[in-house]
Amino acid sequence: MEMLSHNIEISLYEALCQGAEIGGDKAAALLFMNANYRYGKVKRETDKLARALKNIGVRRGDTITVAMPNVPQTVYCLYGGNAVGAVVYLVHALSSAEQIAEMLEKTGSKILFALDAFADKYEKYCAANGVRLISCNPTDGLNFAVRAGYKLQNKIKLSYAENYADFVRRNSGAAVDVKEFEKLDPKDTAVLLNSGGTSGEPKTVELSAFALNALCANGYGLLNTDNVVGKYMLSVLPYFHGFGLCMGLHAMLWHGGCNVLLPKFRRKAAVSYVRKGKINYMIGVPALYSAMLTHKGFSGKCLKNIEIAFVGGDFIPQTLLEEFDARMAQFGSRARLFEGYGLTETVTVACVNTHENNKSGTVGRAVGGVEIKALKTDTLGDFAVNGGENENCGELCLRGLTIMNGYYKDYEATEKTFFTDADGVRWLKSGDYGFVDADGYVHFKQRLKRIIKVSGVSVFPAEIEQAVSRVDGVSQVCAHPVPDDKKGTAIRLVVETSRADSEKMREEVESVIETKLSRDCRPKEIVFTKRLPLTKMNKIDIETLKTLTADELAKRE
Repeated sequence: MEMLSHNIEISLYEALCQGAEIGGDKAAALLFMNANYRYGKVKRETDKLARALKNIGVRRGDTITVAMPNVPQTVYCLYGGNAVGAVVYLVHALSSAEQIAEMLEKTGSKILFALDAFADKYEKYCAANGVRLISCNPTDGLNFAVRAGYKLQNKIKLSYAENYADFVRRNSGAAVDVKEFEKLDPKDTAVLLNSGGTSGEPKTVELSAFALNALCANGYGLLNTDNVVGKYMLSVLPYFHGFGLCMGLHAMLWHGGCNVLLPKFRRKAAVSYVRKGKINYMIGVPALYSAMLTHKGFSGKCLKNIEIAFVGGDFIPQTLLEEFDARMAQFGSRARLFEGYGLTETVTVACVNTHENNKSGTVGRAVGGVEIKALKTDTLGDFAVNGGENENCGELCLRGLTIMNGYYKDYEATEKTFFTDADGVRWLKSGDYGFVDADGYVHFKQRLKRIIKVSGVSVFPAEIEQAVSRVDGVSQVCAHPVPDDKKGTAIRLVVETSRADSEKMREEVESVIETKLSRDCRPKEIVFTKRLPLTKMNKIDIETLKTLTADELAKRE
């Protein structure tokens, strides 16, 4: 396990303070709606919110819930909450009233920060249960035209919620000095994030500042640089997602860089920042890169400013990696799109390809501070040789500095997710299937919960999807199980495409399957659609997909 040179035993707030010292007060920390938020401003606003929280009685170990997109106030809540020792629960900005009620009750949170455009649906519950609701206008502090446009778009009527700016102004007096902020144990839980869990069951993950810092300490190496001051990260993955929180926000702010905040991915806005030279690093899911590549403005000499890009979180067609790399090379950019792998339970990325170390067909080597092994799925025993052989596929298990503290208030699920080996070493079971080769590269094969048994034979949907994705005109593809009278379970293949010659395309898809895959991989049904259902994270929504008939899929626009 490669160790780290940075001091990671600091709080998130202390990391922000270090970033402010590295970048300097006048360096850009955030770029939002074309406005620069300099480190001096971000630090002052964070301190004001921290004083306000302290003055209203928020104490070490209390939970504050933040249901907001990537806007400056979300950043202040994360670091300001951490400054006073609160646990910051980052949740989806579009959570329903029922979901928010459940999350607030589960954590005992008595304060909720929400975007003002959606805060009205939480007012009834908050008022009835004594939860302080703070509504945030993301355009506060921006120019008049932007504020006026936001008001025209959002007809906001709130009766119970407090305005964020008023809340801070009323409560951030000098009663509490910044120097009196809590000196935290960095290994205590600092952040709560919702996760699908390694078994597919929804869980709430407890992450420490120590774990986030351990991953961020790899930042320079992953980005292949020794200085990010004056450099820009496209910060579009939401902060309730480990990848967006850690690598899209915290890594840059700790090292003095700038995050370009997009509350929602909009291709036009992202491309505009690229063309202005305001994007040097990119992280995202496959759908983000597919959308960027289809925009005519994502071309030309402006691409030279992009230094590296990372993708993960969903099935990644090899054709997407090749198309992105070819586009970069065409216009003289050294950037390449590198695939990685990780879990919320390990903060996010646990292994990844980089400029220095990469191998096609893998998800890269383990990052510093993390060790990965493939263990036998039946006994969790180690393979005699853990590397280089497909027959040594097993459950990917991880240990190291970035591992979660556990699942919130779920000791039983936490214990099921971990196991201790014969040497007394505690490992996290990922719920994923693959192997580690002789060079240390991780080969991710399949989520264990997605492996399909056809007539008793294990079939990997990702193998089918990867092969079919090379057919001309395939945008996205998903293979999922369906009941079958003879086999018990069969496979349905759903292909997203805009091609009109469906019969010819069907022949091409069937030809690829027949020549590239085993008989067990052949689908019972092939369905074409113009639009696959997606989750809020822009990943293919397999559970919804299973409920849609062929006719319903064919009619989707």
